[in-house]
Amino acid sequence: SAGFVDNAARAISEFKHCLIEPDALCAFDGEDILSRKMRAIGAIYSDFNAMLGKGVADPDEDMALLAAQLEEEGGFYDTRFFIDGFSDFLPSHYAVISALIKRAAGVSVVLTLNDGALRDPGGLFAPPARSAARLEAIARNLGARISHRHLPGEFSYIKAPDIKYFLKNYDEYTPGGQVPACENISVTRISDRQAEVEWVAGRIMHEVRENGRRFRD
Repeated sequence: SAGFVDNAARAISEFKHCLIEPDALCAFDGEDILSRKMRAIGAIYSDFNAMLGKGVADPDEDMALLAAQLEEEGGFYDTRFFIDGFSDFLPSHYAVISALIKRAAGVSVVLTLNDGALRDPGGLFAPPARSAARLEAIARNLGARISHRHLPGEFSYIKAPDIKYFLKNYDEYTPGGQVPACENISVTRISDRQAEVEWVAGRIMHEVRENGRRFRD
């Protein structure tokens, strides 16, 4: 069915980004439902890769191919790389970063963290905090020099007073509650992007129906 095909395609895409090969799935040797499903998806994944071996490119393999080419062919010895716009990385991304650390003149990664993020593994900055720890571990294992540069912000560029207060006093709030002194901001922790979009859409509809706001507000 179309639903099965879509789910299988998403699973294979995620496997490739996480550098999981079909053999790892086919190695499940139990007779429970999970093991049988893993072997089945592993067989589909293997057949899919065999089809790609006939000259069809798969963009989900781009990062893994880039990492492999960097490892084999080198280059970029006089180049500095700056990586920005990420809160976390997939295993295929870490493979590329690792290959760059080995040969580039420098690799800088920008992550958004507050002062207590590295000590609070469950906070809202947990994804970039885990990324920072993983990147440090990779650099240490490769014998690379590690340096940190903290760029504090005073948020002078933000005009909305509620948002400016929220950012300056970030550590004072708890997820699920109203931000102190901010009538228009509340904080909610949501499991994934789809749930986030659904929650925001629900809040918008509530504001329009119950509080007389316009959609453009």
